[in-house]
Amino acid sequence: MADYWNSINTNLSETISKIETKNVEHTERLFSPSKWSKRFENSDDVIQNHISIITRETYNNIENYMFREGIPYGSSDGEKFDIYYKYSELDKPIFVYIHGGYWQALSKQNSGYCVKPLVENGYRVIIVDYDLCPNISLMQIVEQIKRAIYYIVQYASDTNASSITLCGHSAGAHLIAKSLLSIFATSVPNLDLIKSIFLISGVYDLTKLYKTEAVNPNNILNLDKRIAKILSPKFTNFQILRDYFNHMQFHILAAENDSPAFIEQSEDFYQRLNKYGYNSFLKIFENYDHFDIVEELRDEEFEITKYILQNILK
Repeated sequence: MADYWNSINTNLSETISKIETKNVEHTERLFSPSKWSKRFENSDDVIQNHISIITRETYNNIENYMFREGIPYGSSDGEKFDIYYKYSELDKPIFVYIHGGYWQALSKQNSGYCVKPLVENGYRVIIVDYDLCPNISLMQIVEQIKRAIYYIVQYASDTNASSITLCGHSAGAHLIAKSLLSIFATSVPNLDLIKSIFLISGVYDLTKLYKTEAVNPNNILNLDKRIAKILSPKFTNFQILRDYFNHMQFHILAAENDSPAFIEQSEDFYQRLNKYGYNSFLKIFENYDHFDIVEELRDEEFEITKYILQNILK
């Protein structure tokens, strides 16, 4: 009888172990966006193609437009942004773009790919850089983006900009959402210049992903459960902040071929904004994935580019 129960317990332990392994593997895949693209068989090819496109387009835009490089908004090497424009910086609305890369990759050197359609439609475009993990913590990156927003708002006021639009992709969407939703705790003049927010394929609940190797290998983001919750836009007190955002529109965008986890996070964040009366919109773009949804921002005829240009509040 003892052998029988030992056998049962052994089989049960093995079954539980297999289930747990499958659950871990599934979670890792959910937060590995390149594994959900239908354009390439190999997920590495998705990333390499993405880097090739965005680097080439950024270089072309540097060559073809007026360009001011490396304007500091803080004291560290990463706290800089570039400005693209046509003819003059003055009197034009500002479009700010913050790149993704899971807070540990990419830079402004390959993130100016959205510039052409915007500059050609009368905008100045600011591409914001920030220091990457593990050189600093994610908490510190959020503080950097807050400083960038402070600086850009003052720059916009000084150069007679009619409006500021903020746009971020993936980790960049998280950084905008978290920084913006916490920035109103302080008194900063001219924040009403920020009128439109576009958050593309973002992550808004870090408690679901901070333990994954896909996102946070060896905890290079320097997160635990408490800090992950603090840094999650999902857990913002939306009701208290609502009145500060009456003049803004939030556009929560995602791709049909994003992972289900990314789509779920976008839908959940939109529902929270909507529940508390924020002027918010949700759109899922069909036939695109986590990468080409922004790669095609280089093209004025692309669906998402048209959507952004049509919905910016000037």
